[in-house]
Amino acid sequence: MRWIDRFAYNNRIRRLDPAVKAGFSLIMILVCLGFDRPYVSAAALLLILILSVSLAGLPLRSFLKILAGEAAFLILSVVPIAVSIVRPSAAEPVPVFPLKLLITRDSALNALNLLTRTLACISAMNFLSMTTPVVDLIDLAGRPRVPEIMIDLMTLIYRFIFTLFDCLERMTAAKESRLGFRSLRTAFRSAGEIAANLFLETYRRSRKLQVSLESRCWDGAFRVIPQTYDPIRSLWERAPSRNQPVQNRETL
Repeated sequence: MRWIDRFAYNNRIRRLDPAVKAGFSLIMILVCLGFDRPYVSAAALLLILILSVSLAGLPLRSFLKILAGEAAFLILSVVPIAVSIVRPSAAEPVPVFPLKLLITRDSALNALNLLTRTLACISAMNFLSMTTPVVDLIDLAGRPRVPEIMIDLMTLIYRFIFTLFDCLERMTAAKESRLGFRSLRTAFRSAGEIAANLFLETYRRSRKLQVSLESRCWDGAFRVIPQTYDPIRSLWERAPSRNQPVQNRETL
């Protein structure tokens, strides 16, 4: 999460209109879902990687690391599609374990197609999240008149993600300093205590946030100051020369 948030504020197309970036990601997702072919998904994935590195200036290694972490969960999901469990026929001798694993050409192709299509869609979402800060996404969500309750929930959830990460790191460090993970039994006990304390800390912080908002006359909706963005033609009008380094990175 910290990597994604850091890249969202420090990339070459940070000031580009978020509607352009969201539209590109949506088009890539629709193309991958509409054309159910592995080579189409692979081409879309390659295009997103090229634009992320050459246009947005994102590090290729970091982009691939994030994508690899997501691909690990996808592989576990597509393996049951490629592998089938069958029983041996009556003519065959009954083995000790009367089950066999079967992989057919059709099942392998279906699993490969699903994997490439899902990876391409995820990379499109990664492109949007790694080039667009949440503040810009909230501003974009207000244009088509998205209900305010959904925008407020998105804002609060995003805010509490980093808060919970900080609390979890402090609690884990405190347990490690007290040898709370020296064995498997103590590790399970420490994990349960951390989960319980994290829930209580979240509740206390939410109550404090509610009191602070009410003390500032909160009317039930968050307000985001409208910002000005660069149009899509700025990509080629203000393209940096080859001899000049990119100097439009913003600090957090």
